[in-house]
Amino acid sequence: MAEKEKEELEGQQQETEQEEEVKKSAKKLPLIIGGGVLILAILIGGSIFAMKAFSAPADASESETDGEVAEVVEKEAGEYVSTGLYFADFDAFITVLRQSDEYHFTYLKFVPKFELSDAKVTSEILAKLPLIEDKINSVMTDLNWNSIKSERGRERIGEKLTEKLNEFLESGKIIKTYFTTFVAQ
Repeated sequence: MAEKEKEELEGQQQETEQEEEVKKSAKKLPLIIGGGVLILAILIGGSIFAMKAFSAPADASESETDGEVAEVVEKEAGEYVSTGLYFADFDAFITVLRQSDEYHFTYLKFVPKFELSDAKVTSEILAKLPLIEDKINSVMTDLNWNSIKSERGRERIGEKLTEKLNEFLESGKIIKTYFTTFVAQ
């Protein structure tokens, strides 16, 4: 019987030790959870800060030129020379090209970027966006691959777009048109 009591006593001691370990780990659990939540909050906050601090502004009117003021000097013949950079960004356009005998490309995908004389022109472009997009499409659909396949051909298109779009702008001018994507299919 003494052995039975001894075994029971050992069993109770083991149960007591296990209960104490469970209580200790239960006390640590809120600390572990709290620490995890704190680390997660710091990571999320840091990510949001990094996205805001290091990403480019969504709107060209919000862009800054690192403290430099952009100036535009008008020359005699109405040409503009930029000393700072303001750009208007557009999404990709896909337009149908006129058919030519030599080349059978039918579609042109392009992304125009416009260098502007003033940041105010961006808001005017946004206000007249349907008119601007329509003019871009009408100029581009009048082309065939022969007229745009060379670098000089693309420059001429940019000049023509600049000229046609400046007819609608009152608060400033488009100085130059660039194409960041130009693909025919």
